[in-house]
Amino acid sequence: MKIIRSVIIFILAIFLWKAGFSQDSVELLKYPEFIDITLENGLWILVAEHHEQPAVFYIMSVKAGVRDEPAGKEGLAGITASLLNQGTISRTGEEIARTIDGIGGYLSASAEVEYTTIGCTVLAEDVDTGLDLFSSIILEPVFPKKDFKRHKKQIISEIKQSYTDPSFIARKHALHMLFGAKSRFGRERTERNIKKIKVEDVKIFIKIIFFLITQYFWS
Repeated sequence: MKIIRSVIIFILAIFLWKAGFSQDSVELLKYPEFIDITLENGLWILVAEHHEQPAVFYIMSVKAGVRDEPAGKEGLAGITASLLNQGTISRTGEEIARTIDGIGGYLSASAEVEYTTIGCTVLAEDVDTGLDLFSSIILEPVFPKKDFKRHKKQIISEIKQSYTDPSFIARKHALHMLFGAKSRFGRERTERNIKKIKVEDVKIFIKIIFFLITQYFWS
């Protein structure tokens, strides 16, 4: 990985030199200073104020993701993240979608290798509504069974299509050879594993993994 990074930096440096760029000709991005707050419960909050933009961005990154999936249930983190905005104690998935669309906002959740990230973007005038939706899908998800089954079908369909892609097959075998079957990095999602995942697994994953670890909140 370091070698690849060095090669990319070298190529970029050559490109900039050929293009006639210099440090003096590049305007540095001015980013506002962070306000750093740590709450008593360990929640770390970073706030960056930029009043020139009429929008508010919320991002929570939880240090749990694909690598924390139990063996035999690869794909659990992705299913869990995709269901967060599909229904809460106080709202159905349709109500969540209608509310966020009605204010021209954006609400999403995704699972990466090491982190699960929940994000929300709204206009400053809709900050209360955005924060309400944002906190609701984090603290009150209900994981409706009909949406759970639908997402499993979608993932199985994606997996079947992936096996028609030679690059996916090569990547799968390469990771298996590099990391081995005991490592999560060496195991890909399979149709069999997705079918084994139950909605109870999702509820356990969100309860044990998401909320019993240090959480990072960016605003």
